[in-house]
Amino acid sequence: MLFRTRLFVSMTTVVVFLVVVAVIVVGNKFRNNAIEQITSELQNEHRTVDRFQQLTISSLISLAVNISQDSRLRGSIATGDRATITQAVEDISKNYPSDLLWVLSPQGTVITRNGRPVLQQEVLDNVAVVHDAISGYDSGDIWMVNGHLYNIAAVPIRGGNVPIAILVMGQEFEHGFVDRFSELTGKQLAFVENGHIFACSNPDADRVKLHDAVKEMFSNHRIPTQPLPNLPVDPANKDKKYQSSIIFKLASEEYVGEIFTLSDISGKMLSYGLVYSSLQPALRQLRKIQQALLLIGILAVLVSILASFITARQVTGPIERLVQLSSKLGQGAMETEIKSERNDEIGRLASALNEMRVSLLQARANLIQNERLSTIGKMASSIIHDFKQPITAVYGYIDLMALPATTLENRKQFRDNIFQQIDRMIGMINELLDFAKGDSRLNKRPIMLSAFVNTLKAPFENECKTKQISLKEELVWDGKVNIDAGRVQRGLENIIRNAVQVLPSGGEITITAENRQNNVRISIHDNGPGIPDEIRDKIFDPFVTFGKKEGTGLGLAVAHKVVTEHGGTITVESQSGNGTTFTIELPIEPELGGNA
Repeated sequence: MLFRTRLFVSMTTVVVFLVVVAVIVVGNKFRNNAIEQITSELQNEHRTVDRFQQLTISSLISLAVNISQDSRLRGSIATGDRATITQAVEDISKNYPSDLLWVLSPQGTVITRNGRPVLQQEVLDNVAVVHDAISGYDSGDIWMVNGHLYNIAAVPIRGGNVPIAILVMGQEFEHGFVDRFSELTGKQLAFVENGHIFACSNPDADRVKLHDAVKEMFSNHRIPTQPLPNLPVDPANKDKKYQSSIIFKLASEEYVGEIFTLSDISGKMLSYGLVYSSLQPALRQLRKIQQALLLIGILAVLVSILASFITARQVTGPIERLVQLSSKLGQGAMETEIKSERNDEIGRLASALNEMRVSLLQARANLIQNERLSTIGKMASSIIHDFKQPITAVYGYIDLMALPATTLENRKQFRDNIFQQIDRMIGMINELLDFAKGDSRLNKRPIMLSAFVNTLKAPFENECKTKQISLKEELVWDGKVNIDAGRVQRGLENIIRNAVQVLPSGGEITITAENRQNNVRISIHDNGPGIPDEIRDKIFDPFVTFGKKEGTGLGLAVAHKVVTEHGGTITVESQSGNGTTFTIELPIEPELGGNA
């Protein structure tokens, strides 16, 4: 892939990433704000339920008073006949629908029941509303009986000014109360007892799903379900309620809810109430905002592509010219001189390429007589091909340095990276020159083995840190060795570089050194994928490469040549999938000795 294409892809990826992050952040913020707003609206809804409850009971008391004045009812009570009274109550129930309509004696004894058979005891004088009616007052309350909630009204039935009976009238919450509340407030309402829903404003089809949702949220919020607690009530503050805000899912729709307690007039807790509202309207608005952000993101991507195209053309012109000249050189057109008037790193690279071109011309002339003419062409083509990657890297770092947003620290880092790439290309050129010469003179000097190993590790520490590769040393022996340090270092660096290129993140490279019968043995071990059997025997031949995208294919050949010129040996042990170990043995000259 061309550098310019990679630049387009990188910038587009960054912009798309920022847009996605913006969409997620805005979405979460909007959703949280919507939840906070709905929660704030719901926090006082339990008071609305209380007021609506009081209005319902007041309306029920008014209706009970009207029924108590019905002449048929009072006439039947005057007869004292239970059957007559029962018939009159049944007739009245047809005109005044209710869930229960009872007639009690002035002392609170049940005369007749019409409706659901609750509170089966015959004498109800100890029940609060009945006691008030016996005393001559109109009264209302809430009953929880057999898992059902009722609004209750109890009024005295008078014959003249004398109470002749008590009328108790009730309406179950399930029958109209929650639905009317939902219609008036736009909020959903449900009541829960022992973890089960017995009244809700949702359609019957959602009852099971709502029950499961309530059961789960009660468990998640650690709300007691059975038995219901009798909360202590301060007579001076009976409006004190238990409250908890929750978020739950019903089918595929999210809701915000507020749980509160429902108590009778004595303050005894009867059930939990749940008033809740859907998040869907807010989420629909959120989707519109996200779509707008996506449109803005697409425009930003288009602008970034245009900007990267213009920047690439303005900044990378000199690099493109070098790439073109290098391509011609790789195709064999080595007569064209590579010139550059620049005094910076690009100029140094051009000079190095021109020196390589001259060296290749000389090498080609020399190799004609010793049957290496065909090899030099392969060498030139290979190294020029491998020059494209570091040149492209230099191209990219220059482009990044030109960006206005690039900090001074990053510019220094990019400059150092450019120098590393140029040094790498100069090293490949030196490999080519060494191999092309066929022979060379060694410049041996004594050097401490530990210092040599540290120098050997230094060029790879940043790359290993970036790729999360462990590069460590284990010196069993240290002392002076008489070697051409520069050439041996370049040869062993080829081995380490191969390992760094093929190792995945988390890999390990270990350099060990020990004294073996006046030979220093240096082992370079990695836990990478290993070397396939089919190329293991020719791994030190020129242009043999495997498992890496970069390199001339001369690295191991150069390493083998340097070691043998020192009178040493180099061997390799590897199994596919189980790592590779290169072992280098170099003689220690007796007069140098060493420290164990």
